[in-house]
Amino acid sequence: MQVLTKRHLYNRQIANHYNKDPFAILQTSRDAALHQLKLARGNTPINTLVDVAVGTANSFTDTEESFHVKNYIGNDISPAMLDIAEDAFPRMTRLCHNAADVHKYLSTEYADVIYMHFVMSYVDDYRELLTNIKPLLRDDGLISITTSTYQSLPELQDLIETYLPPIHARTKDDYGVPASREQLVEDLETLGYEVVAQETLKIPLIFRHFREFWNYAYKCGWHIKHKVPVIGEPFNWIVFRLLIAFLQARYPAFRFPQEYTADVAVVLAQKKG
Repeated sequence: MQVLTKRHLYNRQIANHYNKDPFAILQTSRDAALHQLKLARGNTPINTLVDVAVGTANSFTDTEESFHVKNYIGNDISPAMLDIAEDAFPRMTRLCHNAADVHKYLSTEYADVIYMHFVMSYVDDYRELLTNIKPLLRDDGLISITTSTYQSLPELQDLIETYLPPIHARTKDDYGVPASREQLVEDLETLGYEVVAQETLKIPLIFRHFREFWNYAYKCGWHIKHKVPVIGEPFNWIVFRLLIAFLQARYPAFRFPQEYTADVAVVLAQKKG
């Protein structure tokens, strides 16, 4: 079993499936984040907007409908993703760096708004990212965050804790995202931000059968994962399917259809002077 590096993960998997959003987690989260931004800024134009993980630039497309933005700066660790973003939104200026390193390539007090959407689980330490990007914000600058937390998919977390406790312990210690929205808010305040708005979205995920669940988890659920295992050998696939068949026969929790809930934290914070 291979664990992909961040750059290979994006290029090989995420870039090809980024816009597959069957349960509208991405769009719902973007809508909520944009609503928070509208309430905070009103109709005030944005001089510079930086997205530290721009993806396919859907965040820019949505923002353009509500705000006049002079400069769009889109960063992503994946060149393949940036190619897609540039085709979709030619106005943006591209950067290709780890999100935690963007501050090295932009001037201080540069941005009016910074987007940090579904990026925390792809940096080594989200607190370091929050610390690094703070100098990029103007004194009244805003940072918009959408993220999974360790509480995301609580039903699945319970299953893993019950049936696979060693994996649960390792994942919990190494997940790299906030334990909860409340923990994220506490961290922001400790790091010198003032939280302007916050909410937790609860988005239902209904899977009719295992293959539907697997396709989502493997191709579309990248934003709620930390490390993505890739099972490539035929023998591994056979063992994997046999394991699933055994679990389904023995435990009702592994039988489908199943309904889960994706919890997404949406937070808007302002840099303290």
